[in-house]
Amino acid sequence: MSTTLLQSAPALALRDYQAETLAAIDQAEAEGCRRQLVVLPTAAGKTVVFSHLLARRCAAGGRALVLAHRNELIAQAAEKIRAVWPGAHVGVVQADRDQLDRSVLVASVQTLARSSRLRRLAESTVGQLRVLVTDECHHAVAPRVAPRLHRPARRRARRAAARGLHRLP
Repeated sequence: MSTTLLQSAPALALRDYQAETLAAIDQAEAEGCRRQLVVLPTAAGKTVVFSHLLARRCAAGGRALVLAHRNELIAQAAEKIRAVWPGAHVGVVQADRDQLDRSVLVASVQTLARSSRLRRLAESTVGQLRVLVTDECHHAVAPRVAPRLHRPARRRARRAAARGLHRLP
C-alpha cells in the first residue's frame, strides 16, 4: 500500500489512537485472528479507521463489503471511504440501489436480509471479498437478521478477514 494513498485526504488523516487501532488489527491478523471486534468510543472515528483498513487491504485488488443497518451509516461509510481512498469504486446496495459491479460495497443489512438480494450479492462477489466489515455489529445478532445474512455471508467470504465495529455505550 502506498502511504501517499492515505495522505491524499489530510482532513481524514489518522489520529494516533486510530493508527494504533489499525496496528492492533494487523497484529491480531498476523497472529491468525481473522474475525475481530473493534470497539472505540462514540465519535472516535470508527468509519475513518475501517476506511483506511479497506484502502490498505483492497487497493491492490480484491473487494470489500461493509454492512450497516441505518441510512445514515450507509451514507457516512460511502462518503468516508471515498474521502480516504479517492480511487475506490464505492457502490451501495440498498432498496432500489444495486451497484454490485463496484469493488467496495456498502450494503444495508435489511436489504440483504432478503434472500434474492443476498443471493445476487453472493454471486457477484464469490471468491473476491478480502474484507467484511459490520458497522454497529451489536445489531448483527438480531434474530430476524443473523441467520439469514451473516451465516451465508461468512460462508461466501471464507478468505475475507471479518471486522465488527462497535461503539462504547
